[in-house]
Amino acid sequence: EDLDDNSISSLRLKSWIVIGSALEVSLQVFLSIYITDYEKSQWQQWVDFAAQEAKDVIFDAINKLVSDKTILPEQGRSLKNAIRDEIKEHMKVHPVDRVMLDELIQFFSKNEIFDTDDIEEMRFIQLNRNCIHAFMERQIGNWYSLQYSIRFFVYLMELILSKLPDCEL
Repeated sequence: EDLDDNSISSLRLKSWIVIGSALEVSLQVFLSIYITDYEKSQWQQWVDFAAQEAKDVIFDAINKLVSDKTILPEQGRSLKNAIRDEIKEHMKVHPVDRVMLDELIQFFSKNEIFDTDDIEEMRFIQLNRNCIHAFMERQIGNWYSLQYSIRFFVYLMELILSKLPDCEL
Protein backbone atom coordinates (compact mmCIF):
# COMPACT_ATOMS: atom_id res chain seq x y z
CA GLU A 1 0.00 0.00 0.00
CA ASP A 2 2.97 2.32 0.47
CA LEU A 3 4.08 1.86 -3.14
CA ASP A 4 3.04 4.16 -5.95
CA ASP A 5 0.99 2.75 -8.84
CA ASN A 6 4.01 2.09 -11.08
CA SER A 7 5.85 0.24 -8.32
CA ILE A 8 2.82 -1.91 -7.61
CA SER A 9 2.36 -2.77 -11.30
CA SER A 10 6.06 -3.52 -11.64
CA LEU A 11 6.07 -5.78 -8.59
CA ARG A 12 2.96 -7.59 -9.78
CA LEU A 13 4.47 -8.04 -13.26
CA LYS A 14 7.71 -9.41 -11.81
CA SER A 15 5.75 -11.76 -9.56
CA TRP A 16 3.82 -13.20 -12.53
CA ILE A 17 7.07 -13.64 -14.43
CA VAL A 18 8.66 -15.48 -11.51
CA ILE A 19 5.72 -17.82 -10.94
CA GLY A 20 5.44 -18.52 -14.69
CA SER A 21 9.15 -19.30 -14.89
CA ALA A 22 8.95 -21.51 -11.79
CA LEU A 23 6.04 -23.39 -13.37
CA GLU A 24 7.96 -23.88 -16.62
CA VAL A 25 11.08 -25.17 -14.85
CA SER A 26 9.04 -27.47 -12.60
CA LEU A 27 7.31 -29.07 -15.59
CA GLN A 28 10.66 -29.43 -17.39
CA VAL A 29 12.20 -31.12 -14.33
CA PHE A 30 9.23 -33.48 -14.13
CA LEU A 31 9.71 -34.46 -17.78
CA SER A 32 13.45 -34.86 -17.19
CA ILE A 33 12.78 -37.39 -14.46
CA TYR A 34 10.52 -39.33 -16.83
CA ILE A 35 12.78 -38.70 -19.83
CA THR A 36 12.37 -42.20 -21.26
CA ASP A 37 8.58 -41.86 -21.30
CA TYR A 38 8.89 -38.37 -22.80
CA GLU A 39 11.13 -39.64 -25.59
CA LYS A 40 8.80 -42.58 -26.28
CA SER A 41 5.90 -40.15 -26.64
CA GLN A 42 7.62 -38.64 -29.69
CA TRP A 43 6.14 -35.28 -28.74
CA GLN A 44 5.94 -32.89 -31.70
CA GLN A 45 7.76 -35.41 -33.91
CA TRP A 46 6.53 -36.45 -37.31
CA VAL A 47 6.54 -40.22 -37.10
CA ASP A 48 6.69 -42.25 -40.33
CA PHE A 49 7.05 -39.05 -42.34
CA ALA A 50 8.52 -39.44 -45.83
CA ALA A 51 10.78 -36.39 -45.48
CA GLN A 52 12.72 -36.70 -48.71
CA GLU A 53 9.64 -37.39 -50.83
CA ALA A 54 7.80 -34.44 -49.29
CA LYS A 55 10.78 -32.14 -49.82
CA ASP A 56 11.11 -33.26 -53.45
CA VAL A 57 7.46 -32.48 -54.23
CA ILE A 58 7.49 -29.16 -52.39
CA PHE A 59 10.83 -28.08 -53.89
CA ASP A 60 9.58 -28.95 -57.39
CA ALA A 61 6.56 -26.70 -56.78
CA ILE A 62 8.82 -23.90 -55.52
CA ASN A 63 11.13 -24.30 -58.53
CA LYS A 64 8.11 -24.01 -60.83
CA LEU A 65 6.98 -20.83 -59.06
CA VAL A 66 10.48 -19.39 -59.51
CA SER A 67 10.68 -20.41 -63.18
CA ASP A 68 7.20 -18.93 -63.80
CA LYS A 69 8.45 -15.74 -62.09
CA THR A 70 5.62 -15.96 -59.57
CA ILE A 71 8.19 -15.64 -56.81
CA LEU A 72 11.76 -14.34 -56.80
CA PRO A 73 14.68 -16.79 -56.62
CA GLU A 74 15.69 -15.50 -53.17
CA GLN A 75 12.12 -16.10 -51.97
CA GLY A 76 12.33 -19.65 -53.33
CA ARG A 77 15.63 -20.25 -51.50
CA SER A 78 14.16 -18.83 -48.32
CA LEU A 79 11.14 -21.11 -48.58
CA LYS A 80 13.33 -24.15 -49.19
CA ASN A 81 15.51 -23.32 -46.19
CA ALA A 82 12.43 -22.87 -43.99
CA ILE A 83 11.05 -26.21 -45.16
CA ARG A 84 14.37 -27.97 -44.50
CA ASP A 85 14.54 -26.43 -41.02
CA GLU A 86 10.94 -27.32 -40.18
CA ILE A 87 11.31 -30.93 -41.31
CA LYS A 88 14.61 -31.28 -39.44
CA GLU A 89 12.98 -29.85 -36.30
CA HIS A 90 10.14 -32.38 -36.40
CA MET A 91 12.29 -35.42 -37.13
CA LYS A 92 14.13 -35.37 -33.78
CA VAL A 93 13.30 -35.43 -30.09
CA HIS A 94 12.74 -31.96 -28.67
CA PRO A 95 15.17 -31.47 -25.77
CA VAL A 96 13.24 -30.93 -22.56
CA ASP A 97 15.15 -27.75 -21.73
CA ARG A 98 13.97 -26.23 -25.02
CA VAL A 99 10.29 -27.05 -24.54
CA MET A 100 8.63 -23.81 -23.49
CA LEU A 101 5.65 -23.34 -21.18
CA ASP A 102 2.98 -23.40 -23.89
CA GLU A 103 4.22 -26.70 -25.32
CA LEU A 104 4.67 -28.14 -21.82
CA ILE A 105 1.06 -27.36 -20.96
CA GLN A 106 -0.05 -28.88 -24.27
CA PHE A 107 2.01 -32.01 -23.54
CA PHE A 108 0.63 -32.46 -20.02
CA SER A 109 -2.91 -31.83 -21.27
CA LYS A 110 -2.71 -34.21 -24.23
CA ASN A 111 -1.18 -36.96 -22.10
CA GLU A 112 -3.73 -36.35 -19.33
CA ILE A 113 -1.05 -36.09 -16.66
CA PHE A 114 -2.95 -33.31 -14.89
CA ASP A 115 -6.68 -32.70 -14.83
CA THR A 116 -8.50 -30.01 -16.76
CA ASP A 117 -8.74 -27.59 -13.82
CA ASP A 118 -4.97 -27.80 -13.26
CA ILE A 119 -4.32 -27.20 -16.96
CA GLU A 120 -6.65 -24.17 -16.91
CA GLU A 121 -4.77 -22.68 -13.95
CA MET A 122 -1.44 -23.29 -15.73
CA ARG A 123 -2.87 -21.44 -18.75
CA PHE A 124 -3.93 -18.57 -16.49
CA ILE A 125 -0.41 -18.30 -15.08
CA GLN A 126 1.00 -18.44 -18.61
CA LEU A 127 -1.37 -15.71 -19.79
CA ASN A 128 -0.29 -13.38 -17.00
CA ARG A 129 3.39 -14.22 -17.44
CA ASN A 130 3.20 -13.52 -21.17
CA CYS A 131 2.43 -9.85 -20.56
CA ILE A 132 6.21 -9.35 -20.66
CA HIS A 133 6.36 -10.37 -24.34
CA ALA A 134 4.22 -7.60 -25.79
CA PHE A 135 4.63 -3.89 -26.32
CA MET A 136 0.89 -3.41 -26.24
CA GLU A 137 -0.99 -2.74 -23.05
CA ARG A 138 -2.26 -5.92 -21.42
CA GLN A 139 -4.13 -6.83 -18.31
CA ILE A 140 -2.06 -8.31 -15.52
CA GLY A 141 -3.79 -10.48 -12.95
CA ASN A 142 -4.60 -8.75 -9.68
CA TRP A 143 -3.08 -9.51 -6.28
CA TYR A 144 -5.86 -11.91 -5.35
CA SER A 145 -5.39 -14.00 -8.50
CA LEU A 146 -1.62 -13.92 -8.00
CA GLN A 147 -2.01 -15.22 -4.45
CA TYR A 148 -4.37 -17.94 -5.70
CA SER A 149 -1.85 -18.90 -8.39
CA ILE A 150 0.93 -19.10 -5.82
CA ARG A 151 -1.22 -21.44 -3.70
CA PHE A 152 -1.95 -23.45 -6.86
CA PHE A 153 1.79 -23.67 -7.55
CA VAL A 154 2.40 -25.09 -4.05
CA TYR A 155 -0.40 -27.61 -4.63
CA LEU A 156 1.11 -28.50 -8.01
CA MET A 157 4.55 -29.08 -6.44
CA GLU A 158 2.96 -31.47 -3.94
CA LEU A 159 1.14 -33.21 -6.80
CA ILE A 160 4.34 -33.52 -8.82
CA LEU A 161 6.20 -34.88 -5.80
CA SER A 162 3.49 -37.50 -5.33
CA LYS A 163 3.98 -38.61 -8.95
CA LEU A 164 7.74 -39.02 -8.68
CA PRO A 165 9.23 -42.49 -8.37
CA ASP A 166 10.51 -43.62 -4.98
CA CYS A 167 14.26 -43.62 -4.77
CA GLU A 168 16.52 -44.95 -2.12
CA LEU A 169 19.36 -42.84 -0.86
